[in-house]
Amino acid sequence: MPADKITEARVNELAGVVDKYRPGSSYQRIADAMVRNNEVPTIEKVAARHRARKEARLRREAPPVPVVLTGSVVDQLLVVIGQSWKHHGHGPTWGEVGERMGWDRREVRDALVRLRAEGVVEFTVESGSLRQARTGARSA
Repeated sequence: MPADKITEARVNELAGVVDKYRPGSSYQRIADAMVRNNEVPTIEKVAARHRARKEARLRREAPPVPVVLTGSVVDQLLVVIGQSWKHHGHGPTWGEVGERMGWDRREVRDALVRLRAEGVVEFTVESGSLRQARTGARSA
């Protein structure tokens, strides 16, 4: 913190939370980040951020529930892909697919990887490469 921002009022404000967290702990890292962002790291706020981070990590690490790829779902996806090519000259991003289909990132990845393996869609690592497969085949 620049010296011109260190005031007696700020020191007094932060004095109540000094040494409240074990050095090197995740709580300490959260509190330090809050101070850098000009926030007072109260025990309640730090605990809430810690809890939110833990819940987010658990959601990220949870195994995805596979999307049920019925014929109508696949048809809807192919319409989304076709419209993107027609209107923009390239395929939709995976984020756009998720938005249009109501899927989260893991569901998009799961569905597209499975549909590629079935020969329904094709894509490369390039953004906008998603397209209907030339064969258009789908194994049962």
